[in-house]
Amino acid sequence: MSELFEKRADGSRRREVRNRKENRIKRKRKIITMSVTGALVLAFAAALFINSNYIRRALPAISIGGVSFSAVEFDYFYNNAYMEYSGWVEEQFGEMVQYYDNIMPSNDLPLSAQVYNFDTGETWADFFVERAIANMTELVRYYNAAGVAGFVIPPEGIAQVDMSVSSIMEEARYYSGLYPQQYPSAEVYLHAMFGSSMNERSLRKIMMFVQKAVSYGESMRGAFTDTLSAEQLDNYYNENRDQLDVFSFRALLVTPDIMNSDSFDSDEDYAIAEAAALSLAGARAREIAEGIVTEEDFIAAAFEYDPYEYPNPSSSRIDLLGEQMTEEFEPWLMGGETLEYGSITTIDSPYGTFVAFFIERSDNNYHTVAMRQVLILRDDIDPSGFEEGEEDPEYLMLLQSLEEEASFRAQEAYDLFVNGGATEELFLELIDYYSADNIEGGYYDRMSKFMYEGQSLYAMKVVSEIEDWLFAPGRAYGDFELIHTEAYGYHLVFFMGFGERMRDIIATDRLSSVAFAEWGESLPHPGDSKRHWAFMFTLVR
Repeated sequence: MSELFEKRADGSRRREVRNRKENRIKRKRKIITMSVTGALVLAFAAALFINSNYIRRALPAISIGGVSFSAVEFDYFYNNAYMEYSGWVEEQFGEMVQYYDNIMPSNDLPLSAQVYNFDTGETWADFFVERAIANMTELVRYYNAAGVAGFVIPPEGIAQVDMSVSSIMEEARYYSGLYPQQYPSAEVYLHAMFGSSMNERSLRKIMMFVQKAVSYGESMRGAFTDTLSAEQLDNYYNENRDQLDVFSFRALLVTPDIMNSDSFDSDEDYAIAEAAALSLAGARAREIAEGIVTEEDFIAAAFEYDPYEYPNPSSSRIDLLGEQMTEEFEPWLMGGETLEYGSITTIDSPYGTFVAFFIERSDNNYHTVAMRQVLILRDDIDPSGFEEGEEDPEYLMLLQSLEEEASFRAQEAYDLFVNGGATEELFLELIDYYSADNIEGGYYDRMSKFMYEGQSLYAMKVVSEIEDWLFAPGRAYGDFELIHTEAYGYHLVFFMGFGERMRDIIATDRLSSVAFAEWGESLPHPGDSKRHWAFMFTLVR
């Protein structure tokens, strides 16, 4: 019985061992299955995480001076660097697209696949990354300084951000409605304009950062401006008047006939013929100068010589600061105080001979003015839709009809204004009803005789027809006039009064710019930028 028991016991143990082994195998399979499933789930979640907007919007891609920027935020400055550069190229070269291949990357390849500097191997992507970082670093300097100073963005700065974001979102909604297949939503439009994953919240954050830096800089510049005295402004201007005065004159360039060097047997023959052609151009210029007595004579002579280059009175007129003077004109214009209105000369240059007529040298000793305007535009039509274009009789007849309609509306507004008492309150009502001007209240101030640009635009110039009226002697608040300009249409203008003296504006800008630049240089440098893991999710490719 004991043996039987022992045999049964041995069989039970074998079954138990086998069962345990099978259970271990099952558990192992279960663990493997769970591990594989878990890995797949994690991989799927990671893919969703990586391809989601979270990384691009929330994680730091690059840090500068303790300020972190996400991939979305860096993309904004990267795109902005590209747009700034392409804008500069367009401004410098205009429609001369033959030069673009050497100074602009191709749109057909990634920027990282195109070499910008063959000596260093720097790619176009590297170039724009460095430009973006340089711009961001400069902003961080002012942003951090604002934080140390406890500077808070003023209400007008907040309003500016609100207005900018609202304007961009309105534009995004407009184009998504206009081109729904290309931009299914306003956010898709933002992606196209500013980079992948951009949304309204990210855009506002970027603009608040920029606004804080800019507002603080402007407040400091304003502080420097407030410390300047009238005596300092006068002394500075008088010491630098050769650079700051405005020289006005007319110039007509008489050029030699174009010659083909291939038509000559030798370079020496070509040089002799070229010199002879220049000499003939000089003789022609002196002949033209001898026939000029008045400014009207000059305008007519310029038109007769080259109606395409000098089609109207403004095309031969030049107004420039002394510091902008070219070497051809400097000896004549800077030769002393003897030049008077109507002085005529000829000036030889490598390109031909100038005929020049002196108008005035202005020391900017006048006050800028302010005005309101009701702008009434003539409806525009495209001449390309007519068989003979601008010369087509039907086009000219329709153009005349539209001109008459604009003239009628302008006269109607003028009559209403006069009959209603010609008050500023009534003028504002007419602006709301008639004006095509998008400036609030049709209000313009710091109007000047010369477009002067310093660190920012400090005064603006209007077309000559309005300028002549604005700066006529005896002008006073409440004066008004209906003025027609070829460039824009009809302007019902209301004189608002005088502002700062122009020479004080220029001197203030120069002196405050120097002080502001010195202060800016004294700000701590944020140091080198540091790229993080999330930088791989930027648009840099």
